[in-house]
Amino acid sequence: MTFKKYQFLKPLNVLVLCLCITSSGFSQSPEAPVPDRTPARKDLSMERALLFSQLQALEKETLEFNNPLAEALAKAEIAEAAWELDLSWAKKVLRAAYKLVLPTAEQNQGQNSPAGSVPLMLDAAGRARRKIRLRVLEVARRDKDFVNELIELEGENLGAYGKHFASAALADQAIEAGDVNASADYILQGIKADPTQGTAPDIINRVAMRDRTLADRLILQYISELRGFPINSGNQSDVRAFFILSGLIRPRLIIDPSIKIQPPGSEVMRAYISYMLEALNMLEQKEPGYLQRRRRLLLS
Repeated sequence: MTFKKYQFLKPLNVLVLCLCITSSGFSQSPEAPVPDRTPARKDLSMERALLFSQLQALEKETLEFNNPLAEALAKAEIAEAAWELDLSWAKKVLRAAYKLVLPTAEQNQGQNSPAGSVPLMLDAAGRARRKIRLRVLEVARRDKDFVNELIELEGENLGAYGKHFASAALADQAIEAGDVNASADYILQGIKADPTQGTAPDIINRVAMRDRTLADRLILQYISELRGFPINSGNQSDVRAFFILSGLIRPRLIIDPSIKIQPPGSEVMRAYISYMLEALNMLEQKEPGYLQRRRRLLLS
């Protein structure tokens, strides 16, 4: 079964929005007589009920799909269309969609790793599942508690990196929507899940393009998280952490290095220098000869 029948689902969001706006009516002046809107409201309720029943019927059809990815994607689009009609049902459908594209126990071998681990490269099937999970998160993002529930589910199945990446994806979606504060919250959530991964911290430079002060606060919080995390050379968490910090102190966008970004303030620079001295001293004590082995990296 193809997705042709679902191509109309996104336009349905516009219809739902129009219905919701219409249902609220328009304010009337005190002098003007208020017309009887009862028939119109009754018709509107019937239209909404009909639309919802059609979406429920479509969702039942997805159960006949033989491909869990196709089923999950269809459910996500149906849930988006139903969000304003029945929130509880839409969330139920999104949960089901999300679980469909979490890896099975066999597929998940080696992916549920602790914070600090080397990030695994996903195969084509893994990337496809993740892409659909990100679509589900995009729909769910309008309800923070609910989307956090899905992120926790991601962490339970895919470990610290899964939670980090999902949080970073939400940060990216939020900043694209112009919500810098929400993006900052998700950046911190990703950093707390695993401060040695760069997906979430990299978005700080995009925050800096809009709010340098907020970006500086995020960097300070990032350094604070790193202070409490045992980086080492065995899992290359030291390399990742130092590289991430370098990109924040000398800000650049990976997607377009030509874009100029205002550098962080003096408080950030002091915290950065202090952390680097502490970290290098700690690593040399734990791994004698560390500074000599990492000399080329540290001077680059």
